[in-house]
Amino acid sequence: MDINPLTINIPESSKGPKVPVETGYFVSEIKDGIYWVTNGAYQSMFMTTGHGIVVVDAPPSIGQNLLRAIKDVSDEHITHMIYSHSHKDHIGAAALLPGHFKSSPRSRYERYYLLPRIQTVHCPQ
Repeated sequence: MDINPLTINIPESSKGPKVPVETGYFVSEIKDGIYWVTNGAYQSMFMTTGHGIVVVDAPPSIGQNLLRAIKDVSDEHITHMIYSHSHKDHIGAAALLPGHFKSSPRSRYERYYLLPRIQTVHCPQ
């Protein structure tokens, strides 16, 4: 492989999956009900439990596609949301999730108290 002294060639193995143009996202099972979703730049993951979906991070660039990806693989409701950390690029689409929580004492608390307030959180990157 020739290397241009002004650029670095990225190996194919480092480029990630091809994201279908028609969906705008790629979803794949990692193992045993744990899935990852990407739009080619940002990513998220979720886990099916048999009792609900646990979502990890909700990047704003994935937004509605995160919900579509979950529906592609499960009819379970989102019951929990885990943030790896509170930067906007990890929680920006969290405001889309509350309406998808199945009603339970815990999810009602998250839906009506915690998640709507996350939109106002500002953490320096």
